Amino acid sequence: MDYPQALVVEACLQQVALELGDSTARPFRVDLVRVHGGKPPVYSVVIRSPAKESLRHRLEQLLERNFVYRQLWSQQHARPA
Repeated sequence: MDYPQALVVEACLQQVALELGDSTARPFRVDLVRVHGGKPPVYSVVIRSPAKESLRHRLEQLLERNFVYRQLWSQQHARPA
C-alpha cells in the first residue's frame, strides 16, 4: 500500500492553516519515518507557526483526538512568572 509523501501531508496541513487565516510560509514541518515489519509509516509533525494553539485545536477537531500530552508538557515546562 502506498502512503502519502511528507510533502503531500504538509501541503494538506498548510491548507488547514490557511483556512484558519494563518499566512505563515511553512506553518508545519512533516517528516515520514519508515517502520520495518510491514507497518505503516509514522508521520512526525512539527507546528512551526506562531498560532500553534489554534492549529492544535483544529487538528484535534479534525482527528477527533485530544492531544493530552500537550497540556502536560506545557505544565511541566511553564516558565516561572
